[in-house]
Amino acid sequence: MPRETIRLTKLEEGTYIKGSIKADVDLRIDGKIEGKLKTSQKIYIGCSGVFKGEATANNMDLCGHFQGTINVKHKLFIGKSARLEGEVYVGSIEIEEGAHFIGKCFMLGALKSKEDQTKTKQLHPKKIDNEEENLPLTKAAL
Repeated sequence: MPRETIRLTKLEEGTYIKGSIKADVDLRIDGKIEGKLKTSQKIYIGCSGVFKGEATANNMDLCGHFQGTINVKHKLFIGKSARLEGEVYVGSIEIEEGAHFIGKCFMLGALKSKEDQTKTKQLHPKKIDNEEENLPLTKAAL
């Protein structure tokens, strides 16, 4: 049976990026990013990783520092060394004992009905088309 190749882009510790990154591979952040990060795969922010802005992915593991908005279609894992300040929109979430989370969490499954989606859009009229990528919408995107 052939072994599946893992495609990964890594930002090493000591590296700083300001701007937007879009990828179709897993992303590992051990450096610092300020801006927008979007992948159709997984984001891993290591213990030395620092992120400020908006991140969108199918899955995410957070062990470093994050300030901003997280959009995760499936599972967000927050490790014991993590510090998260902001809003998260997730399919599911796991928070390890010792992690710091200051902010709000919105479960995507709670917005399944058309009535719930309409109420959310009325509260947040700004809307972008995000359906073609099948990625979750943030409060800011509605």
